[in-house]
Amino acid sequence: MNMAKDKEDQYREKAEGEEGLTQQTPEKAPAPEEKEVQERRERRVEARVAQEEELSRPQTPQLPQEEEKEAKSYAEQMEGVAPEGKLERLLSLAETKGLVFVNKVIANMESRDAFIVDKFHDTLAQDARFKRFLET
Repeated sequence: MNMAKDKEDQYREKAEGEEGLTQQTPEKAPAPEEKEVQERRERRVEARVAQEEELSRPQTPQLPQEEEKEAKSYAEQMEGVAPEGKLERLLSLAETKGLVFVNKVIANMESRDAFIVDKFHDTLAQDARFKRFLET
């Protein structure tokens, strides 16, 4: 009979304020060495995340100052030009001055029309022109 009572006690719900059948052990505080190891791990993870963020940012090559001014001048000249004309001029500039120069021109254009930029990229990809620029 005593065994039946023990089984019954094991499965009955705990009343408010009543301790359970198993004692809970308090969590141990990490040892100082473990804490240092954990802090080092966190610093390494933070450093890796910062490095990955830096590498994921697009890197734009710098042009000499004269070419920077020239790119700005081209951008100003293209402000009144129709979209088709802008596209043709950008393609022509890419062939003569290179893609980095064209990127600077686009960056300096006040009306950075996303349509023109998208069409420019599409044309480069479609005609495989970009491969020629990569080879030079």
